Amino acid sequence: MAAKGNDFRRRGRKHDSPDRGAPQAFTMGTKFDRLWNRHWDRVRAFFLTPDKPAGLETFLEEIGL
Repeated sequence: MAAKGNDFRRRGRKHDSPDRGAPQAFTMGTKFDRLWNRHWDRVRAFFLTPDKPAGLETFLEEIGL
C-alpha cells in the first residue's frame, strides 16, 4: 500500500477529514503482525508440548491396569 501511495488514506475518515482514524498502511501492518504472532504461538505450542513418553506406565495404562 505504501508503494501505491495509499499510506496517507485513513480508516474511519468522514467527509474528507484527514485527522480521523489511523493510516490504512499502519492498520494493515498492525493486523498482519497480530496474525503472524498468533500463528507462531500456535506453531510453538504444537512443537513444544511434550508427548507422553512410551514406557511401562504407558503400556499398563493402555491395557487398563
